[in-house]
Amino acid sequence: MSWWLDIADLDPDQKRAIGLPAKGNYLLVGPPGSGKTNLLLIRAEYLIRSDMPNVFVLMFNEALHDFVVRGGVHYDVPRNKIRKMLSWEIVLLRENAVEVDDLDDVSLVEKRRTIAKRVLALIESKPALEGHVDCLLIDEAQDCLAEEVEVFFKCAKNVCFAGDSKQRIFSADDALGLVGAKAKKIELKTHYRISHEICRAADAVGAAAGLESVGQNCNYKGPASAVHFFQCSSDQGQMEAMEKTLKIQLAAYPGELLGVAAPRKVDRDAIRGFLESTSLVNNLLPHRESGSDEAERLIYISHLQDIKGLEFRAMHLGLMQHLSRLGENQKRIAYTAITRAKTTLSIYSDGNIPGYLEKARVAVEPPKSKPDLADLFPKKGKK
Repeated sequence: MSWWLDIADLDPDQKRAIGLPAKGNYLLVGPPGSGKTNLLLIRAEYLIRSDMPNVFVLMFNEALHDFVVRGGVHYDVPRNKIRKMLSWEIVLLRENAVEVDDLDDVSLVEKRRTIAKRVLALIESKPALEGHVDCLLIDEAQDCLAEEVEVFFKCAKNVCFAGDSKQRIFSADDALGLVGAKAKKIELKTHYRISHEICRAADAVGAAAGLESVGQNCNYKGPASAVHFFQCSSDQGQMEAMEKTLKIQLAAYPGELLGVAAPRKVDRDAIRGFLESTSLVNNLLPHRESGSDEAERLIYISHLQDIKGLEFRAMHLGLMQHLSRLGENQKRIAYTAITRAKTTLSIYSDGNIPGYLEKARVAVEPPKSKPDLADLFPKKGKK
């Protein structure tokens, strides 16, 4: 992530966001790369310095939490104030002797909903807990459940949410609508992280999902960028092409994180297993850790649903012929995965990818010449 070092780095909308009064409920909305996570951390530091030290910045998942903890040092936000949403709720329940260890056999969504309901019941039974936190700052709020949104408003005197409805891939609840009814909305229009070429690919996928263009407000000023589609005859061929490109990028982008993701966990594990058998093994980050003190470990491997909120100089999406297995949210998942890339995006498949991803390919590749009409008909003797 590009951490801001000077207020001069901010645009007018971002400056307006950090100038908000300490007390109040706010919702920051904006496209990928518009600085929402940075703004949450800056606001956390502002509140801590304004005699409101009892604050928590809540992240959606473990990998994003790890990523933001490393960035938090730039803004003097202690790591113990950056937490995962679910674990923060579980700690609150355990502090008040509420059972939390009976949910191992339920789905993650059901566990989240049950935990949130137990927090709400706890607050009803202990009214003194209402507003016991100065401020909660919640990232990736578009994927919160309705019960979680209620928990955050109940537990904190002030709340600040950040999100983007276009990147909603988990919750069916209209979390940003629920927040917007109770909070002042600040819209961030411009983004800086994602290159124009990657925006074209994202917009092709987004259009199929009815999403607004991310390219129209792009102000990318980074290195020369590109989007590549690799069509290989086998899974092995895809992974070999990925290995070759990763080696080049480690030299081209020294010290920069490179992302590798695949549609399903089994696809992720296949790619990790292959890369661990190559000379790149010492460049791979441990599972679900998005940062390391070992300077050479710069390759993060995940499945598509576990990279929300992260960003990489180069993004590799492998075994994408399995993308349709992700069901009704696959377009938003693909959109979110594409927008994790800053400069270079590589997409690998056996050629059997959904039509909306083919549209992304058409958007970034040179136009083909029109076919001769006569070539559209079967030829005599053709078998």
